[in-house]
Amino acid sequence: MGIRVKFFAALWEITGEKEVELDGTNMTVREVLQKLIERYGETFKKEIMDNDDKVKDHYVILVNGRNIVFLDGINTKVKDGDLISVFPPVGGG
Repeated sequence: MGIRVKFFAALWEITGEKEVELDGTNMTVREVLQKLIERYGETFKKEIMDNDDKVKDHYVILVNGRNIVFLDGINTKVKDGDLISVFPPVGGG
């Protein structure tokens, strides 16, 4: 089954996909992001991570609909069957 990751808005352009499934169980969000960086390269990393290798403040990451800010942050554990949604900042005016 794997861990599903859904991308929104600008991340579609970078990844070329709206959703991807990764193999792995009992990982953290940090480890999932590292796998995504390995898969999509430096452009993905620069988009989502700051210079200190932390997720940029304006990104929202949900695990099964719950914001990781209210869980264990980037160290939130994910398991087989979980859904991670990654939302870039909303633009417009």
